[in-house]
Amino acid sequence: MLPTRTRCLAVLSALLVVVALRAQAPKEADKVYSEGVKHLNKKAYKEAIGPLERALSLAPDDAYRVKVYRALMPAYRTLSEPEKMAEACEFIVGHSDQLAERRTAAGSLSAFYFQRGLTAERLKGYRERYDKDRKDYAAVAMMSEMARTARLEKADAEAYKKRYQEAEREVAGRLAAAQEKLAGADKTQEAWRWKEAAVLWVAAGERPKALAAAAKAEAAGPEKRDLLAHFWHAHLGDVYADGGKHAEAAKHFEKAIDATKIKGYQDACRLKLEEAKKKLAEKGCSK
Repeated sequence: MLPTRTRCLAVLSALLVVVALRAQAPKEADKVYSEGVKHLNKKAYKEAIGPLERALSLAPDDAYRVKVYRALMPAYRTLSEPEKMAEACEFIVGHSDQLAERRTAAGSLSAFYFQRGLTAERLKGYRERYDKDRKDYAAVAMMSEMARTARLEKADAEAYKKRYQEAEREVAGRLAAAQEKLAGADKTQEAWRWKEAAVLWVAAGERPKALAAAAKAEAAGPEKRDLLAHFWHAHLGDVYADGGKHAEAAKHFEKAIDATKIKGYQDACRLKLEEAKKKLAEKGCSK
């Protein structure tokens, strides 16, 4: 039997090796991820899969896995078998911190199944999953998304949609709370995180919390990163418009227009600005 001191040193050495490997993993993941993306940019999808799957195996957390699966989607779409594409999309549907990305991934997978003639078969599978686990968010999302392409009876399609809306509100609330926690942890992203929380509270149906988060976003802001300034203002405008704060909404829509040169973005905000001004005029007339 080894002496106590020798055993302690052996344990300490093993722990140091584990710590060192954990520290190296993100760096190695970044390296192979970059290699895979280079292949993607050249549309060399077959060559991209190996490095990206290696990055997936080294991913330090679910946020990183979402990033890798996002990159894998166009490559997996080219495979003859559908399972890898389903795996990637379902992970994003269940783990992305962006509701919009979850919805987009569900839509992409639904379209993929339709193109492959798999809609009826896969919808049946999601129904079975849902019957076993009523909290299977990916199954609920896919049932709702596929109801349109499956040409279900209106009543069935509406039932799936309602279940999805309820599940999404619950998820939105959790994501909003997570964004608020992150807002206090990183001052460089505080304004953006509070804005994200506000948008998510709207999706959760929590209007007072949305307006409170929007006020904190403004207190921490404005967003200084050029590429994000337009979206920061536009999204806050949406939150205030939803909360009936039309003067605040108009202010942010005007700033959103000034923060971008992209005509489509400007035009969308101009329409919202006009609506906000119309609501303000109606409110003034009613006094």
